[in-house]
Amino acid sequence: MNMTSPLHEEALTSFILIRTDEIDAVDRLRPVDAIWAEALGQVMARDGQDTPIQVCRLPGKNRWTLVAGAHRLEGAKIAAIEYLKAEVVSADRDDRRLREVRENLWRSDLTPVDRAAFIAEAVAIHKRRAGIDPTADGRIGSITARWQKAIKDEALDTTATIAVVYGFTDAVASELGLSSRTVENDLMLYRRLAPSVVDRLREARHPILKNATQLRTLAKMEASEQAKTLNALVGDAGEEPCKTVADAIKRMSPAREATRPDQKRFNTVLDTLARMSAAERLALFQSPQFHDAIPAEAQRLLAPMRRGPMRDAA
Repeated sequence: MNMTSPLHEEALTSFILIRTDEIDAVDRLRPVDAIWAEALGQVMARDGQDTPIQVCRLPGKNRWTLVAGAHRLEGAKIAAIEYLKAEVVSADRDDRRLREVRENLWRSDLTPVDRAAFIAEAVAIHKRRAGIDPTADGRIGSITARWQKAIKDEALDTTATIAVVYGFTDAVASELGLSSRTVENDLMLYRRLAPSVVDRLREARHPILKNATQLRTLAKMEASEQAKTLNALVGDAGEEPCKTVADAIKRMSPAREATRPDQKRFNTVLDTLARMSAAERLALFQSPQFHDAIPAEAQRLLAPMRRGPMRDAA
């Protein structure tokens, strides 16, 4: 099968007006941002709808299913817009998914996690259409001990597939944020951050969702440590939410009692002695300067060690 073939065109190509309360938006790859949807709804209420949404009619259903345009639909509902202009498209599941991917993948405001979700879905669909099982190599279910290598392999495979599907050169892919390294980083977040983790960060509208470096730090943690860090980030137990992963880790670390000055000096002496050779330590203990610097009680204890010049240490 040609992996670059266009979407099926057996569906209607006309535009129709559909009541917003007759459209179901389910099983979406990217959740709706309520604030952005509300703003979009106000724009449509004032200026009208420029871009139609896409819908389909699933077999046995008497309601419409949304294919593309979730923010427009939610915004229309918030703004009490009764009808939306819509294009009726194929009800084929893979076609529906690809339409959602194509509408969103090239947006500049995508978070790294969202971008990886769209890329992974697009590659899985094209592999299925080519008769390849997307999970046959076991990468998606890789165990923790192998996750770094598994994700690196998956990233190479994904960028190669994307290049074939869309005909990208390496330069174009890099410009679009789809270089092998970028995809590898995004996929690590997608595979290592559970949906529940991402959902809680979204609910808190936490700024690290747009910070790939901090997300990678969170993704590399084991599950238990990741959960504790997440709680600190969103401010569980009535605490002020931490702004960064580093702040969350610092909060979770047990407070260290300040070392007393005399203890610091004692530790310095011990560290110095530990780095000295046996001959150097013996020379120190035998030196007049050392004995002059210590209390009389200690001098009596160390007196047997003062046996003359360094030849005794030979």
